[in-house]
Amino acid sequence: MTCDPTHRDSSWQMIQPGCWIDPDGAPHVFPDEIVAWMRVEHPEAGFNYSREDYDMIVATVMEVFRETCGISDLRIIKHTRESEA
Repeated sequence: MTCDPTHRDSSWQMIQPGCWIDPDGAPHVFPDEIVAWMRVEHPEAGFNYSREDYDMIVATVMEVFRETCGISDLRIIKHTRESEA
């Protein structure tokens, strides 16, 4: 089954807060959800939804995928979530 990689819906599986797998097996990261989780779990870290927080999360995730998984063809896309559909 081919899914729309820009539309997250109930068929996607969350593997940890902000990290999802679509039905085709592709990973997706939602930095705002990671910041929300970090604000609850680690308030001392000072995450505040800033552009710097977002950029740091994206850069870190991309580096991890490249270095540990050998995935180099990463893309940044705008997602549509189920509640927006």
